[in-house]
Amino acid sequence: MKINKIIYRALLLLSFVALNGLVLIGISAMLSYLNTGAERTSILHIEQNFEETYSPKIVWHNTTNEGREIEDQTLQSIEEDYKNAWNVRNIALASNNMYGVDDFFTTSARAKLDSIIKLNAKNGITLVTTSIQHNPTVDFYSADGKLVVFTDNNAEQYNEVYSNNTLVSNFYSTPSYKVMMLLEDGFWRIRHLVEINKKTLPIH
Repeated sequence: MKINKIIYRALLLLSFVALNGLVLIGISAMLSYLNTGAERTSILHIEQNFEETYSPKIVWHNTTNEGREIEDQTLQSIEEDYKNAWNVRNIALASNNMYGVDDFFTTSARAKLDSIIKLNAKNGITLVTTSIQHNPTVDFYSADGKLVVFTDNNAEQYNEVYSNNTLVSNFYSTPSYKVMMLLEDGFWRIRHLVEINKKTLPIH
């Protein structure tokens, strides 16, 4: 009987030690993650990275302008953040939720998108859209390297419009956009995204 009690107490003690060990390991892992700093894709709770979930083709047709010459590394950063901005915009329109938009749009650009989303949500409308290819041409790059203006010509997009979760329209479109991006906190954010023409083709 005494032997059984000793074994029982020993098992309880071992279980207690093991449980505490797991808790300490979990806390240590969490602190390590927080100390390294979360990537913006992690903050957005996107399980896969942007390249895997959304990867439209970007074809630069002209990167020269009368002002400062744009560096290859800067062009790559602009391209990556522009693509990411489109990704969070698409997600916001599909979910009618602005979550994550702050990282890739300035205050004024967010206000415009927010008004569209609120109107769509009020009317039970959702827009599922993705772009296949963008064709930007640099119009201006500031001397301080903190502002870029370009025209995204005939961006290829596929769109589906839903009313109360029922598909009412789907179409292929090739709109062009005038885009202004600002360098803030090490990231390029969209300041203006203005559609300047639109061509649509219904999908049957």
